Amino acid sequence: MSSTLTAGTTSSGQVLILKEGSSETKGRDAQSNNIYAAKLISEIVESSLVQIGESLSMPKSSVQSELERHTAGRCA
Repeated sequence: MSSTLTAGTTSSGQVLILKEGSSETKGRDAQSNNIYAAKLISEIVESSLVQIGESLSMPKSSVQSELERHTAGRCA
């Protein structure tokens, strides 16, 4: 299933690329949509960072040895 994209230019010179049959949202509706999208993105990023943090958790001695291994030879 393919969808057709259409391009247009606004009076301020912005180029819009929209799916055929869609329309531009303005005003409070656009603001609400952007806030909702930002909240979703923040939840995705937060959950990704939690997963990374969990996978990096290791005993303190292991962390120290990894740090020493990575920094060896960097200090003169």
